[in-house]
Amino acid sequence: MNEQSKADLKRKKNEVAKNRIILARIVDAIIFLGQQGLPLRGHRELLVDDSVNTGNFIELLKVISHYDVPLQQHLEKIRDTQTRNDSCGKPGRKGRGSHVSFLSNTTQNNLILTISQLVTDKIVKAIEESAAWALIADTTPDVAHHEQISICVRIVSTNGNISEHLLACRRAISTTAEDLFGVIFSTLQSKNVSFEKLIAQSYDGASNMSGCYGGLQALIKDQINPNILYIHCYAHTLNLVLADSAAIAVDVVTLFGNLETLYVLFSRSQKVHNIFESTQLSHGLPIRSLKRLNTVRWNARELCLRTFLERYESILEVLDIVHTDTSFDTKHRSEAAGLLISIQTKQFLATALLFSEIFAITGPLSRYLQSIDTDLSRAMNIIDVSIASLEKMRNGSFDVIKTMDDTFKHIESIQWHTIRTCRTKGALAGTSGFPETPESKWKHETLYVVLDSVLSSMRNRFEKNRPLYEMLSVFSPNCFPRLSEMYKSVYDLTHIVTSFCDKYNLDPKRCAEELFCFALAYSKFHSSESVCTQADDENYDEDDIEQDHYERGADENYDDSIELSDGLKEQHDEHLGTMKNGIHGSSFTGALHILCNEVYHLKDAFPELCKVYGIISAIPISSCTAERSFSVLKHVKTRLRSTMMQERQEGLLLL
Repeated sequence: MNEQSKADLKRKKNEVAKNRIILARIVDAIIFLGQQGLPLRGHRELLVDDSVNTGNFIELLKVISHYDVPLQQHLEKIRDTQTRNDSCGKPGRKGRGSHVSFLSNTTQNNLILTISQLVTDKIVKAIEESAAWALIADTTPDVAHHEQISICVRIVSTNGNISEHLLACRRAISTTAEDLFGVIFSTLQSKNVSFEKLIAQSYDGASNMSGCYGGLQALIKDQINPNILYIHCYAHTLNLVLADSAAIAVDVVTLFGNLETLYVLFSRSQKVHNIFESTQLSHGLPIRSLKRLNTVRWNARELCLRTFLERYESILEVLDIVHTDTSFDTKHRSEAAGLLISIQTKQFLATALLFSEIFAITGPLSRYLQSIDTDLSRAMNIIDVSIASLEKMRNGSFDVIKTMDDTFKHIESIQWHTIRTCRTKGALAGTSGFPETPESKWKHETLYVVLDSVLSSMRNRFEKNRPLYEMLSVFSPNCFPRLSEMYKSVYDLTHIVTSFCDKYNLDPKRCAEELFCFALAYSKFHSSESVCTQADDENYDEDDIEQDHYERGADENYDDSIELSDGLKEQHDEHLGTMKNGIHGSSFTGALHILCNEVYHLKDAFPELCKVYGIISAIPISSCTAERSFSVLKHVKTRLRSTMMQERQEGLLLL
């Protein structure tokens, strides 16, 4: 090889190394923008005019180039090429002739697809190496009116780690169960996902998803494995319970209807909103805005009612000003007058405090059911705790009327709204025949009706999976102290676990032997500073119960503190304490963490039991991971990005 050839080869190697450095910067920029949910492209992407905004992608590269010489030289070459094209009357060309820019939309798409493929391969590998996995899916229309189906997986690794991931987001032709099954099945097959370890599936309660004959869950059982369990999302179920209670009585309909009217009045007029803000400042309060009663967001009613109660006096002042100020139009004044009368009745405030206490119980429950680490045992325990709290409330442990009188005793305008009625004809013997008092009437028609509705709905809706929990209860650490009393020998225990072991190809005799032995030793591991408690403390944060991350991010002025009366605060603190005990108690995942803890080296001693707890821990309690992917989708596919290709959209979601 002559000197010229050596020089050319060296120059080519240097150019390749430089291009790799530049490409690394470009990849980092794409990953950063993708993770932040920001658009990459701009309307004009030429580098000739620095005064033109060329989009987030190129503008970010410009910022990086200030501190990176190779990238700065690369952008300068592109700018020179584009300048020559402009001078030659070819403004549309971006200089891709003899010089590769790496800035085109084609390069962006190729890099996004490559990165997303690496992410997908890692998830598929985790599925192959897992102890068990479950399928989670949901559908939603996007901004372009295309039906998108989010396909997620819940994975339990052999080390006991539980994780949930978005695997794909595909466009569905229709929402029929057959079409959805076709999309899911073809997608998983195209990614080489094995169905051998698929043990459960979780969707919402729509008939096309949950139908026991023609629903998606039935098709998956028929086509893949009849032993695949179906779990109706617990978070959706609880939302249905609250939706039922919100339309059960006249006072309840009046409450939430007036809250929505208040929001419309305060948000529609800038003048009213300014008065509301100045009124809060005059009382020395941080500025809050009334929340919309959005039925799509699960805790919208809770946030809306909380803000109303905390700013009740300020709202009264604003309504009085709007009602008496002649500068407002007739519509605003009449609405303010009607609201002023309605929200100053004791029926209205008692109903508001009633639901405030109900939300103090169901709100933390809803947010906890949305967490990834929740298993069936913890979910059922905390649901039972919430039902018990509601039953105590139904039996009179919380006096709503007394709390209302103590909280609003300084506002003299609040009175019971009385309806004039005639004496009842044909009264029973020994009765006066006169109508009951407003207090007792509200209790009979609202308080007891609402609580009975919530309790009945919770029992009926959550009892669907009670047989499954009872079947698995023999493996629950809560039953370990009584296990030796209930089953005198391993032979008796073998008969109980045989049906479960046969479904998942486990050895029932060996499983019973390991369970009997592990139950005797469990208390020693659990009472010590075990990995179960450590894992719970690491994964559990009080903020997870007090406020969901996505909801908190929706309002930068939102304050987690709750201004409640002493009665409400005592009930709220008592319920949270009971819930925390249920959360930190024994569970299937806690037993799995002990078995997989490297300090104890129990995996080799209890191999069948590790498989059992891996399978049980893989059962999803909710489909919230799919819902979270839709929140990301709203940031990725916006009105200005509605023509985005499906492959690019999925790649950005996976980032």
